[in-house]
Amino acid sequence: MSLLITVVFENGFQEIYLPGINNKSSPVDIRPHISGWREDITLPLAVWDNVWSMSGSKQFIITINEHPVDKVELKPGLLLNCQLAGSDEIFAVTVDEADSGNTQFDKFLLDFNVCQWVKIGSGGDSVVRYASHLCFAETRGDCERGRRGGGS
Repeated sequence: MSLLITVVFENGFQEIYLPGINNKSSPVDIRPHISGWREDITLPLAVWDNVWSMSGSKQFIITINEHPVDKVELKPGLLLNCQLAGSDEIFAVTVDEADSGNTQFDKFLLDFNVCQWVKIGSGGDSVVRYASHLCFAETRGDCERGRRGGGS
């Protein structure tokens, strides 16, 4: 079964698509710019006999209903809380079944027959624009204008 897990931190999140493969250990690293922490967080993911699972590690402890567990089977609807070892920092992991509604990878494809010159970025001269939801000191004014409807 293909799954979509979402790892949620205080200031960011990452979605991870777990394909319908079998018998593979697949650790996934989450970078500090997403977690807000100093180092990568590695999620020990594996699929054996068509069942995806996640294990705790030296970096974090998995809890279900406030009880620590070493390993958990990933099923749609599951919510896990994970606590960084030696810290009060926590993150959450949610699991959903992957379907066409949440895995439409084609939404990022461009038809270059229609638009042969494309600049992708956050600047005003970009044809395809993206916006960051993070506010830094030098862009705080832009973020405030965006919240009030004055920005893009």
